[in-house]
Parts: sequence; structure tokens; C-alpha cells
Amino acid sequence: MKIRTVEHTLRIIEAMAEADRDMSVAELSRRIAVKRLTVWRIVQDLCEAGYLQRTGYRTVGPGFGLVYLGRLVTSQKYFTPQIRNELIQAEKTLGVKCALGSIVRNRMVYLFRTADIGAIETGEHWPIHGSNIALCILVDSRGSGKALDILRESVREAGYPAEEEARWISDLEKRVSMFVELGYALYSDKRGSNISFPLRSRGITLGLAFYDLPLSSPRMGYLITQCSTLRNRLADALAK
Repeated sequence: MKIRTVEHTLRIIEAMAEADRDMSVAELSRRIAVKRLTVWRIVQDLCEAGYLQRTGYRTVGPGFGLVYLGRLVTSQKYFTPQIRNELIQAEKTLGVKCALGSIVRNRMVYLFRTADIGAIETGEHWPIHGSNIALCILVDSRGSGKALDILRESVREAGYPAEEEARWISDLEKRVSMFVELGYALYSDKRGSNISFPLRSRGITLGLAFYDLPLSSPRMGYLITQCSTLRNRLADALAK
């Protein structure tokens, strides 16, 4: 019974965090397929604890307690001051943009992503087939065969026209082969190049990317070496 209560509680929190609006107990009950009375009891406890908050006569929304927990875990485990300083220094000395993230339920979730040098966007997420970091994480943690299965399924779920779907899958297959051979994934488009590396911490595989690098730059070999060295320093920092 206690295990089911924990499961229901986590599903309620997740549903509220993902929703684009506040919801009533009845809506939550339908969304997670749990009895309304059970949801009502858990919601009362979560509101008292500050993880949810009452926003109307019948509605609740995420509370600041969720923000606190997320920021605390991020700053103490995955985005410590040392890691932040390392990345800011890389931005300045190498002139690159950086991103760090992982995969949650087959979606790429970024801890941060540099929009412009020195400006960091948090909390972004999008389908995994569109992320070079996701490819690194999947191949490193699941193997190339399983990784390709997941990436192909992500492409199919996107609903592209047949020709575009085929191009996506062909490109992903080439990048997976490159990663298996070189230990990093390289992707280029009209905006520039993206170099991504896997990064393991406490049994979790994250991905580190350096992107918008100049195409066909004579510095590309140097940048790959420097980015790889930085990846190793960050891995050591996360292991502490």
C-alpha cells in the first residue's frame, strides 16, 4: 500500500510539473488513472508540504517546494560552482557555446544550454533524435543497436514526410557509427558544428556538447582536443 502511495504521489507531482496550466483533483485523477479520493488525499499533503499550492477554489498548481528541490539537486550534484566556472572559462577562452543534459523517459532534458556566450538557458527539453547529446548518451549507456532503435522510433513519432524521415534515420546511423569509432559525435549544419561527449556521474550518463563551432575551421582538431580535456575535468568534478 505504501509503495502504491509513493507511486501515486510521484505521478501527481510529475503530471503537475508537465502541465501547462493548473488542474483540479478530478482532472488529475483522470490524467493519472487513480481514484479521485486517493488523489485528493495526496494533494492535501503535498499542498501542506509546499510542493503544490492551491490556486483556486478547485485547482492546484506546482508549489515553490518543487523549484527548491530541483535547484538544490542541480546546484549540489550536477551543476556545481566548479562546473559552472569551467564552462564559463571554456566559453571565454575557446569561444564556444556549451550544453549539459541527460535523458528522462526518452526526452532530452537540459540542465543548461548557452544561448549566447555567457547567457545560460535552463530547463529546455525536446525530442531526442534532434539532440547530438542524446545520441552520445544513448550509445554510451545502451549500446549502438538499442540506441538506434530508440532514435528511429523518436523520428517516426515526429511524423515527418517519408523522404525527410529517411534522411533523419540515415544521418543518425552515420553519427552513431562515428561515435562508436571516435568516442564523440560530430554534427554539422549551416549554423556550425556540434561536438558531443558522454559524461558519467554516479551511475547516470550525461552529455556535454560544444556547438555553433565554425565549419571547416583549421582550429577544429584543436577544439576537439580541448573539449575532450574539459570533459575529463568535468567528469572528475562530478565524481567528487
